[in-house]
Amino acid sequence: MTPRVSVIIPTYNNAHFIAQAIESVLAQSFDSYEVIVIDDGSTDDTHELVGRFGAPVRYEKQANAGVSAARNHGINVARGDLVVFLDADDTFYPDKLARQSAMFDADAKLGVVNSGWDIVSESGDMLRERRPWEETPRLDLLAWLTWKPVFPGALMVRHDWLVTVGGFDTNFSQAEDVDLVLRLSLAGAKAAWLHEPTATYRQHAGNAMNNALAQARGIYAVLEKFFNLPGLPRRIVKREPWVKHYTYLWAAWYLYQAGHRDAVIEFLHHTFQHTRHEADVLVAHWAGQFVRHSARAGAGHEETISMLPLFKQAAGVSDEHWPDVEQVLTWWLGVWWYYQDERYEQAARQLGTFADLDRPRLIETAQRCLLISPLSISARQINRFWSDALSQGLMGAEQRHDRTMFHLSGFAHHVWARRWWSACVALGWSVGTSWHPRSWPAWLRFMRTALVYYLGQPRRGK
Repeated sequence: MTPRVSVIIPTYNNAHFIAQAIESVLAQSFDSYEVIVIDDGSTDDTHELVGRFGAPVRYEKQANAGVSAARNHGINVARGDLVVFLDADDTFYPDKLARQSAMFDADAKLGVVNSGWDIVSESGDMLRERRPWEETPRLDLLAWLTWKPVFPGALMVRHDWLVTVGGFDTNFSQAEDVDLVLRLSLAGAKAAWLHEPTATYRQHAGNAMNNALAQARGIYAVLEKFFNLPGLPRRIVKREPWVKHYTYLWAAWYLYQAGHRDAVIEFLHHTFQHTRHEADVLVAHWAGQFVRHSARAGAGHEETISMLPLFKQAAGVSDEHWPDVEQVLTWWLGVWWYYQDERYEQAARQLGTFADLDRPRLIETAQRCLLISPLSISARQINRFWSDALSQGLMGAEQRHDRTMFHLSGFAHHVWARRWWSACVALGWSVGTSWHPRSWPAWLRFMRTALVYYLGQPRRGK
């Protein structure tokens, strides 16, 4: 009987983990599958260990040629019309095959089903969850390019589509999964989310993701290849600078986590090619994106504060100008972060530590922070900030019209991120607080700062 799903497990000297991977497949609640282990030239006892499982597991050996070649070998010998990939150090949850194959049953046009995954330690303890559909609800070509929500163990792909695009590109040993899904999407493979985790990704000293520099450069190479493909849709070609800009920012953050300080500067320099920002505004933009990535990884904003000297070096900000730039960033990370996280008591305490700022500088700093923030800012948070600033004497009653500027900045922030309902609310507050003729200078200050900031920034999308 022909199996419905082919489970392909490439392995190279992973005998200490592979049994758990195979057992997680054999424990599936779905029974129409085959397990194909592709041994990519292992020199340990992988062959003997896999042999203990007997008939449910097919064993194929090849000369060492890399993970992409091993997966392609599996695709070539697979009999199922659906294919999943499981690295030898990862595992599946028991309902993965049943839940994802059911989505293909319900929609004959589907080519790819993606899901979430959990990141675990070497011993299998939970570290953090990955629920990428929260960032990118749709899985079209632009979403794959922008967010790259790819983990091979989370995917299920129709075998016919894998054959159509030629499987994995063996020129890539890193980010080969990103390259695959981009080509699948470009070829027309429809993709959908299963809104639950289906696999675990094991972090340990030996896996590929720990080779941060190679991973970052691999993604760089994949994007260069993709944007040089003939026949790309015009809307995708126009997004090339934006996609590259935010990808390189992610790579810089990722490299900082791995301790590659020189490489961080290299990738930050790549972003200069895709923006018209002045250096000080660009540094603020970097900080906002680094906080966003840190939050996704479960880290606090304090980490980004420690990176400010590296930003100064990468952007080439002069020693004379740097104190002003650093003040804006420190104020946002030390104050606005807490308002955005709705930790209002802590926000008020932090606000009080900046009592030595003169009022014009405080207003300018707060507005710039509203513009650079990667997080959504509500009218309630702005009003709470204003109330605290008044009660602490940081703002005077005569400056009440400046609240209009803050709501206008919030409005611009939401429009830029296409949060239309939030933008309408912010605009309503802007109009409601600007009924007095003395509010017009606040509108002018908003226009001066916001236009300079947004005209230089790569356009964000959904």
